[in-house]
Amino acid sequence: MAALISTVVDLSNAPAPITPLHVAVDARDMVYAVVAGVVRSGGNQLLLTPLRLGLIRQFAPSGLVMATWGTRGSGPGEFLQPAGIALDGEGNVYVADSGNHRVQKLSPYGTVLASWGSAAPGPGQLGQPWGVALDRAGRLYVADRSLHRIQIFAPDGRPAEHWGTRGSGPGEFLQPAGIALDGEGNVYVVESGNHRVQKLSPGGVPLACWGALGAEPGRFVAPEAVGVDRHGHVFVADSGNQRVQRLSPAGVPLAVWGGPHDTADGLPWLPSDLALDRVGNVYIADTLNARVVRLVPPPAPRDDGGRGGPRPPTRTPLTTQPAHQVLGVSAGASLAEITSAYRRLARQYHPDRVADLGPEFSELAERRMKEINAAYEVLRRRAQQA
Repeated sequence: MAALISTVVDLSNAPAPITPLHVAVDARDMVYAVVAGVVRSGGNQLLLTPLRLGLIRQFAPSGLVMATWGTRGSGPGEFLQPAGIALDGEGNVYVADSGNHRVQKLSPYGTVLASWGSAAPGPGQLGQPWGVALDRAGRLYVADRSLHRIQIFAPDGRPAEHWGTRGSGPGEFLQPAGIALDGEGNVYVVESGNHRVQKLSPGGVPLACWGALGAEPGRFVAPEAVGVDRHGHVFVADSGNQRVQRLSPAGVPLAVWGGPHDTADGLPWLPSDLALDRVGNVYIADTLNARVVRLVPPPAPRDDGGRGGPRPPTRTPLTTQPAHQVLGVSAGASLAEITSAYRRLARQYHPDRVADLGPEFSELAERRMKEINAAYEVLRRRAQQA
């Protein structure tokens, strides 16, 4: 069974040439992306420019821009070469501000809440932070790329631990780029310099190491990102090979999507980052094509210890209303009217507004928002074709 691939965010027609570099997705399928100005130097070669049209952008599942945060600089809420993004359970956004050697924490509305780190090799200091991830206790894990280590910060920002030194042995790192945690608290790190994935225990003990330089399945060239689904399958943005790989919980290569010549959807990819949603869909920052794509992987083979399993059934929709009634607009509404209604409903069902009403209502609101997103997409396409 082939993977289902669709474009979620398309920046190819933006007024100024921009492309996504890093990506995250929240529980409502809202997409967060670091974008950068770009020029093509011929073929598949891209040159990033100092241009920044909102360094962090938030997109609805339909691809509509919902918020734009940040400018170029070193002050609070400003960024210099922002990299990885992570989200906590309250919707706060953590951004690795790589050029400023710090991590900034923003509220769901883009307000700066905290900033950690400075340019130095000491505890709590950073050298080109890249990937970021959070555990269930709210501790922040940072791939400290230039200092070849992993740093961990307590929820209040105090430095808690750091793991590793420069090298190629177990528990050593060379340009750690992406970082992710599984449901048991194990930590996965992709190393761009060592072309591999390391798995460490919650205490930093090396448990496994997979990959080496190469183009065969299970080998990598300068991987940049990693994610883990609820079954323990590992997804790697194998950037140098222009593809995404899936490994079993034991590190066995299971699937490859993309590649410079055998692409999954007819376009050569350049996956610079990836993120997984709650059900295991993979969101990929395809820098080459100025888009974020969603990959719905097929069930994994049952030869990895029986942990693959089928995907959970889709829940029954709440309503069978026509799309225009879902948004509360007339059947012949203009695109401006459709967009205005969509924005209003997106604010109304924002999780911060329904959180105090209890988990049952929050779940209903989440399902309702999925219907609103689907209705908006139908009406948007209809209005554009009219």
